Amino acid sequence: MRGFRIEIGEVENALLRVEGVRDGAVVVAKGAHLVAFHSGRPLAGEVLRERLAASLPAYMAPSVFHWRESVANRLGFPG
Repeated sequence: MRGFRIEIGEVENALLRVEGVRDGAVVVAKGAHLVAFHSGRPLAGEVLRERLAASLPAYMAPSVFHWRESVANRLGFPG
């Protein structure tokens, strides 16, 4: 993506280490950018982006963040 190799699991693990995030999932949208879904405490995208920047290169940071009451796992079952 964008000429870089992105490990979705690495991005998800970094998201889960952010204080206040209970569950998280990251997906590729339209083949062009990463979208993160998270549950737990509602946090602004700017806050999440800043915290992820401490452990991820900029090209691995999701461009969009969505808060949900719960985040379903990869199989589509309620999380």
